Amino acid sequence: MLILWKVKIITGDFTIICRKITDPKYGIIVDHYVTKEPNDSREIKNIITRLIEKFRHEGFIGSFDNGYFNIELLKEIINENCVELAITDTQTASITKENLKNRNYSNERYEKHLEEKKKNSKKRTFIDMKAFIYHDDKDAFECPVMHYFLEFQRISTDSKDIEYREYWTDKCKTCPHHDECTSQKKRVIRTINEPEIIHIREFYESPQGQEAYAKRAPYGEGGFALLLYVRNFRGITT
Repeated sequence: MLILWKVKIITGDFTIICRKITDPKYGIIVDHYVTKEPNDSREIKNIITRLIEKFRHEGFIGSFDNGYFNIELLKEIINENCVELAITDTQTASITKENLKNRNYSNERYEKHLEEKKKNSKKRTFIDMKAFIYHDDKDAFECPVMHYFLEFQRISTDSKDIEYREYWTDKCKTCPHHDECTSQKKRVIRTINEPEIIHIREFYESPQGQEAYAKRAPYGEGGFALLLYVRNFRGITT
């Protein structure tokens, strides 16, 4: 298992990034290099390639945060190398961030926080997507209330070029429970249409993936977190 972290050095008009890869078993830095590339998502394939060439071994787990999530490069890595990646997609990263924020509250403060959040929230609570049952033989989702079938309609992409399959039915428009289900004209169910991304998400949510990702904080981010939050370190300017 290998964990990536970085140190940012600001010099003149550009930024230099020193990327370091740590082995969490022994806590030692096994590789490092300097680059001018500030975009983490463009570096993930370069990092994996360097490690494979250096250790002549493909059977390792890489633990990365959401900043390294690049759909095209992740597909190439999964298809070309025997590497497992414990990396969060955008949706999972947002949920994790919210959960971490909530941990900072005591029980009493947390209850007040939830009440205040609910009071100020303009969003209504709708029927959970997990309540919709998928039928493989029909390639459709069954509504848990009226038992309508939401059929496959089209393929769409998000801002990171991840493909989704979209399901809906026009029966939603006249459904008596419409307002309990959606604020739009009809309820749309979206599922990821990328086998590689499904594999990455499933591995991340597995016990092995969770164990790998949990080691990012103490081994990959521990020292950096102390500099950032305790010493208010934001980089070296020359």
